[in-house]
Order: sequence, then structure tokens, then C-alpha cells
Amino acid sequence: AIYAFDLSGITLHICIIYGWTGGKKGSEAAARTDDLILIIKNEFQAMEPGPKIIMGDFNADTDALPTMLLMLEEAGWTDLGAMAHLCTCKPNMPTCHANANAKESRIDFIFVNDHLLPAIEMCSVDNDDAFATHRPLKVKVRTTKIAKQFKTLRKTTNYAEAFEAKVLETVERETEQET
Repeated sequence: AIYAFDLSGITLHICIIYGWTGGKKGSEAAARTDDLILIIKNEFQAMEPGPKIIMGDFNADTDALPTMLLMLEEAGWTDLGAMAHLCTCKPNMPTCHANANAKESRIDFIFVNDHLLPAIEMCSVDNDDAFATHRPLKVKVRTTKIAKQFKTLRKTTNYAEAFEAKVLETVERETEQET
């Protein structure tokens, strides 16, 4: 699901994802989750530039999701849980512990784009939570630090003058033809 929130004239888009269970690198589950990420990427690209978040249970490591890796490496996206200066504990904390025999893993993520990153003050994994399998992720966003972006269209002075001259010339020519 993609949600849009108005923050005093700035639209924050938040996408929540639930990936296919068992997303190991090269698996069909990971490929299906990667397809979801590609759809999200395309949806976000069709929107106006601005702050965006993708978060949820991806059920895979990022190395199993080539589209997410590409977004992280080349499209200005950041994995908040990997950012040491933002994490209240240490970076790359495990988020999932399915059962006593399972190894802890990090398959839940919060990714933000470059428009939102300056407004992120901290992120953390809630280890005190009562949920058995997945630990909730927390993020603190200072909305006043999200910069407004304005689109302005300006005509160059030369073009405006040339256009006005062409209009006047056309009006004069048509006036002469009528008389």
C-alpha cells in the first residue's frame, strides 16, 4: 500500500510492503518481492519528486533484491538500519527471530529517498517488544527539516520579447490584409 500525507504543503509518500516468505538470493520468493519493489519504484517515479519511504517485512536480505540494491546504489535511497549515526543501538540489528532454533536475521527495513534523509533524526529496532517473531522498527522524522520544492517556469527575456514581436507582426499583417 502507498499512503500520502500532507505535511504543511509537502506530500510524504509511504509504501508498506510484505515480501514473499523465504526470500533467499536467487529464489522465486525473492524474485516476486523484487517485482513488488520494481512496481513501487515505478509508481514513485511517476509521482512528483519529494520525500518517500519504503518499509516493511521484505522477508529477504537486500542482496536478494536487485532492484532495491540498484535503488540504494544509484537512485539516492538509504537503508536507515545500516546508518550507524542514526541507529540508537548499532547498525544492522536483527529484526526477526522466527523460533528458538532459527538464526536471527535482518529482513525488515526502512528505506528513505534523498529528499527525506535530511529529516531523519534516528531509527531503532524495538528489542523490548512483545511480538514473538518480528521486532518493530522505529524512525523519528523531523518534518520541519523536509525542504519544500518549488517548480517555477521562467521564460527567457529574449524569448518573451521574440514572442511579443511575432504576435505584433502577425496582428499588423492581418490588419493590413483586412484593409
